[in-house]
Amino acid sequence: MRDINVGRPVIIIRKEAGMLTRVIFFIAFTLITSSAAAAENYIVPDLSKATLTLEEKQVVAGRKDMTRAPEITIRTYKEPDGELVRQFSVNGAVFRYDVAPKGKPPYEYRLLDKDGDGNFETKEQLVGETEAGGKKVPYYIDLGPQP
Repeated sequence: MRDINVGRPVIIIRKEAGMLTRVIFFIAFTLITSSAAAAENYIVPDLSKATLTLEEKQVVAGRKDMTRAPEITIRTYKEPDGELVRQFSVNGAVFRYDVAPKGKPPYEYRLLDKDGDGNFETKEQLVGETEAGGKKVPYYIDLGPQP
């Protein structure tokens, strides 16, 4: 047997399968998983009624030529219901939202557009519980200085 990892679940194809069968299976699997992934786009926060509370600029560090380094704009909004949202963009293209539904840090989750197509296909939980020493212990991922 041979494993073919396509960046998704590993599929196993028997060596006895003909090359045409393997190619057809691979194409079908890729199309099915791609369309399933496309269906998992998350709805981004509607900031049309939100109040901008902070705007900051950051330059991506660690580049050899800092004059050409992209500048990231981070805007923090407070929505009418109290939800706090940080929006990250480069050259006007938004690539990340951090959301705090309770209206204060820590941010509970982030939405990411990893490929720049405008669809936010990734949601990462930033707050949760883990088990340590037989007890449930809360955790959160620190995103740095808060506004």
